[in-house]
Amino acid sequence: MKKTILVAILTWSGLAEAQVGDITFPTSASAEAHEHFLRGVAILHSFGFEDAVDEFQEAQKIEPDFALAYWGEAMASNNNPLASPTRQDLPAARRALQKLGASRAVRIEKAETEREKLWMEAVEALYGSGDKESRDRAYAEAMAELVARYPDDEEARAFYALALLGTVRRAGNNFDQQMKAAAVAQAILRDNPRHPGAAHYIIHAFDDPTHAPLALYAADRYAEIAPDVEHALHMPSHIFVQLGQWEKVVKSNERAYGASVEWAERRGLSDTKRDFHALAWMQYGYLQRGELTKAKACIEEIRPIAEREVTTLRIKATLANMRARYVIETGEWDSMNIPVEPLLSERYAGDVFLLLAAGMKAVAQNDLPTAEKVEARLDELQAQDTAGLKSYLQGQVTLEDLKTSSSVAYRELAALIRLATGESDEAVSLMEAALEKEKEMHPAYGPPEPMVPPRELYAEVLMKAGRVADAAKQFDVMMARMPNRTQSILGAARAADAVGDQETAARRYAELAAIWVDSEETSELSEVKAHSSETSQ
Repeated sequence: MKKTILVAILTWSGLAEAQVGDITFPTSASAEAHEHFLRGVAILHSFGFEDAVDEFQEAQKIEPDFALAYWGEAMASNNNPLASPTRQDLPAARRALQKLGASRAVRIEKAETEREKLWMEAVEALYGSGDKESRDRAYAEAMAELVARYPDDEEARAFYALALLGTVRRAGNNFDQQMKAAAVAQAILRDNPRHPGAAHYIIHAFDDPTHAPLALYAADRYAEIAPDVEHALHMPSHIFVQLGQWEKVVKSNERAYGASVEWAERRGLSDTKRDFHALAWMQYGYLQRGELTKAKACIEEIRPIAEREVTTLRIKATLANMRARYVIETGEWDSMNIPVEPLLSERYAGDVFLLLAAGMKAVAQNDLPTAEKVEARLDELQAQDTAGLKSYLQGQVTLEDLKTSSSVAYRELAALIRLATGESDEAVSLMEAALEKEKEMHPAYGPPEPMVPPRELYAEVLMKAGRVADAAKQFDVMMARMPNRTQSILGAARAADAVGDQETAARRYAELAAIWVDSEETSELSEVKAHSSETSQ
């Protein structure tokens, strides 16, 4: 019988007995220890690591020799196994296991059943000897063995799917592992529609432009399955962004950020522990919807925390990212007060994006000497070790990607400068080079990185170079990659209008009108209304 796991936690709407999903995980533990263990595993599936540790430690207090309670605490130290390898807290994981016993053999021997011994062997592989990549592979192999021995073990299959995803590296094509993981997780979700891990891992497996539609069912379900674990509220937006479902993006991240605020307060933690990742994604959704006041409010939410003396580099980088994104998406170049001179000399997280924003502002305001200084700085950065430039980047790209991102940003700005100086052929060539550099990056997820999608800017450069028909084709390609991205739709509408395709132009302007139904008054919205008025006459 499946058991709905309920755990009393604070949510952003107040104290509630919150659901975290339905799982089945038979163990040898006493009923009381088992109840805490189940809650811990359910929360662990949604990456609620600190709350999961609390539950596993409660199980340890009740039953000190319950091996899987230490397995759970160690697994929580893996943090987000799909993010940067540095997110794993290997020392903490090993300390958790050592509480059970001083050696691998002793710890495995304490497991009461053969099945529990296999679970312990798997976690020992994850935190054993070797580098992170070899340990991830060993762990996936151990989980495969566990599934082979116990094919009906739902939790073994769920953690096997996660283990497969943990072997994926953002550089290169890893779709084979992602698809294997997706197949395992989908089978679990069919049998148990309220399994938090199954929905979560399906989203991760299909989180790319090609496969995202396959995860929409899981994305729509996940927040209902575990509505009071913050990460479960955010994760659906990975698919909503891919599909351009901006209202869902906003609502998902409003709930996630609000839940993170309440979670930090409940645990008595600093406000630096809030989920600013969700806040940044929320801002992007507002920008696409034309709700600029709300987009600015997101910046003001993080600004005092990022600018105080005691904060984190990650939060500073997120603020830099959000400021740059606002001005680049809106063209309100003077709204964020981005000083150029410090950016030309300092190396800190986020400066690639602020540099690009400053350079684009200089071009827009015909300050070509400043734009050329920024171009030179971006050219310099692309050749440097990028470790000191590591940005939060919405959790999306690796250091290798960041170097490529700075290369793309350099070419994008250089192309705009060449356009401004009448060198349109060189501008087009630079954007074609930017597209080639982008191919070196793993398919993006979330708000676009590089911050100006090179395909979109390539189409805009073609437009300004007089190659309108070619631009229209590139906008179509871009919209297939990023559905409902408003700047691409606007570009496509303008291109269609320029070549006399009034039917397509009207359709594109109508798409914008539907997205911008709550938009504030901007020159772009006025353009949409004017065109709509003309076509209705």
